[in-house]
Amino acid sequence: MANGAFLVAEPSFVDILVDDPRVQFLRYSRYCIAILWFSLFTSTDMRIRILDDLEGVTHHLPVLFTETEKARARVAARRGSFLRHFPDECSAYYDAWQTLIDGVGEQYLELEGLEIFGLSPETYQEVLLLNLRAYEEDDLDGWRNLIEQAGLDFDEEQAMAITGGLDIEEELIGYD
Repeated sequence: MANGAFLVAEPSFVDILVDDPRVQFLRYSRYCIAILWFSLFTSTDMRIRILDDLEGVTHHLPVLFTETEKARARVAARRGSFLRHFPDECSAYYDAWQTLIDGVGEQYLELEGLEIFGLSPETYQEVLLLNLRAYEEDDLDGWRNLIEQAGLDFDEEQAMAITGGLDIEEELIGYD
């Protein structure tokens, strides 16, 4: 299986594993955290989950956790920031994303990136914070990182993703 991340809905901040039947997975993303997921959170939403691996080593996994109502408001407010860095044809993806988040019935959303964390635990939190700055501050370095980690090219002159007409739903939203 590819390393991936999960956007989950759950009733409270509890220690979970990705195969826990109590958790509703909204989206799965392979290889990186999907770009639009960062529109839900701010750096103040970061929590630390303490996990022990199979060898008994303790890890401090940064997770993003927020109330769904706050996430809805952020998604609505951040549409313009997204569209400054993506071609017009990508607006339909943002609209679909907003519709998905508007339909979430659970009280909380969490970004669970344990598999991605395992690839580079030393830099995971730093990269999360950089990616959050893309939406929080319309930070160009944050947008560049988000776009390039998804495997897309970044046009420095226009400060925009180069999509080349590709179907990039997986990179933006993730899988159902």
